Amino acid sequence: PDLSEDEFFWRVIFMIGTMAHTMSAVPRLNFLSQGKCDATDPEETISKMTTFLVGGFCAREDESI
Repeated sequence: PDLSEDEFFWRVIFMIGTMAHTMSAVPRLNFLSQGKCDATDPEETISKMTTFLVGGFCAREDESI
């Protein structure tokens, strides 16, 4: 959707935060999921993260929960 410039930058910073946290939280994900999720698999991690982030970027600016 069309995003205002400030909204775009908010979403970029959230994207960067998501990527940084995911890279640093591998042991936590494995622990919380009791081994069901494997954050050491780069293809799965990128696939899951991309799906999540695309949803965030595609949401309309005026959309709320």
